[in-house]
Amino acid sequence: RVCFAVPSAEIMALRGAVMTVSRAGRVHIKVPTHQMAPKASFSSAGFAMPKLPKPSERTKFFAGVAAKLAGAGLGVSFLLQPFFGSAEDFYDYRFITTKDPDDLAGFYGSEDFMELFCVLPFMGTLMMRGGVFDDEGTVHTTGLPGEMLVSMEFSDEDDEETGSTLWFNKRENFKDVFMGMTMWDMTQNFGFHTLPDGQIEVYHHGVYFHGYAPPFSLIVRLVFQIHAMWLVFATEHHIQNYAFTAEDEYEEELEHLSRTNKPWNLLFNHLIPDMMYSMFGIKLSSHRSKSENE
Repeated sequence: RVCFAVPSAEIMALRGAVMTVSRAGRVHIKVPTHQMAPKASFSSAGFAMPKLPKPSERTKFFAGVAAKLAGAGLGVSFLLQPFFGSAEDFYDYRFITTKDPDDLAGFYGSEDFMELFCVLPFMGTLMMRGGVFDDEGTVHTTGLPGEMLVSMEFSDEDDEETGSTLWFNKRENFKDVFMGMTMWDMTQNFGFHTLPDGQIEVYHHGVYFHGYAPPFSLIVRLVFQIHAMWLVFATEHHIQNYAFTAEDEYEEELEHLSRTNKPWNLLFNHLIPDMMYSMFGIKLSSHRSKSENE
């Protein structure tokens, strides 16, 4: 006696089937083709979607706190916008040098200064190498957010007697546009002029910053305010110690590193060696320029 447990859905398909049993005990069932059960179509009926776990009370608490802080921060940003969102003469930094004015004019008028301006190599690649010039000479590059438009204007004056540069100015304008709207607009001056005693006074001057999209424009204003302090420090350190003095390939490499990756140069060629010597008396081999070693 042979018993089969056949699903009810297949009973109708087995009606009219021929079953044979071989001597070896194998069972063979032959179902006529015209009586084969049709293929069942998939249906989501009867299937329950898995329920997501409910957030804990602790998660709800922190989510509520985060939402309140975000709302408070947005509100405060709108309150601060009239006081800090826009400013005229928002920074002015200067230093004195005795470098050749023609060399300084070439430095500020070329990509050498922009490499210092970008702080890190990847920022230089993003801003300068990824930029596109239009017919008016404006650079279109990645903005914060949207698209940033960068325009530059150069002016200078030469000494009629010596022919050297008396003063030089590079005026840069940065305008960020997102979805057709100006998010922020900033103009800066970089240059120098010759003092009566023959020394050169270099200046970095923030002409104005106008922000129109708080809280984002407030953050950008703060970033550029900090960046200006870093830039004048890095530029003075580079000009006084590395620029215009390379006499061989090794010194050219030092000058290139100082210009393209100033944080690395300061950390591994100055800060760490100085700390190791002052704290433990260990003098590490540091790569410094001749003027610094002297």
